[in-house]
Amino acid sequence: MLARVIPGVAHPSTTIYVPEIKFYDTKYETDRTLQTTVPGLYVAGDGVGKSRGIVGAALNGTLAAEGILQRAAGAGD
Repeated sequence: MLARVIPGVAHPSTTIYVPEIKFYDTKYETDRTLQTTVPGLYVAGDGVGKSRGIVGAALNGTLAAEGILQRAAGAGD
């Protein structure tokens, strides 16, 4: 269905597609690893009101990844 809107997105050479959505004024309550009050939902990057720029977005992604890995490691407990 997305290929109807964005021709070429379904091509075999496209490895990943993530739309860019920015809400600078929206603030989500999160913990240190950027997990929201919805368990398992993390927000990170330049478009979720947690950073302003690519360096901060990269750091946000790292924090969220740490949280996801910690959550996955604890899933077997």
